[in-house]
Amino acid sequence: NLPDNLDYIYSSHCLEHLQDWVSAIEYWSLQLVSSGKIFLYLPHPDQEYWLPWNNRKHYHVLSPEKVKDCMSKFGFTNIFVSERDLNYSYMVVAERA
Repeated sequence: NLPDNLDYIYSSHCLEHLQDWVSAIEYWSLQLVSSGKIFLYLPHPDQEYWLPWNNRKHYHVLSPEKVKDCMSKFGFTNIFVSERDLNYSYMVVAERA
């Protein structure tokens, strides 16, 4: 349980471990103040080790496009999605409307 009216949320390699990652994004959107920021750091699907059939701790393969689309559906704006970095991860930064 998070407190209400947060200015920012930071999540690093978390969503892929959750059964229902969509509900997590929805919940986080409700905890942020208007213009609050969210920073997600996620494993890029190009890294085969992180695929659920290779790493059984991961439930999902979260493509950058899929995460961006979900975030826009829950009212996030100014969504920036990075390219894959040297750690085979990517970031998503957005603002709550």
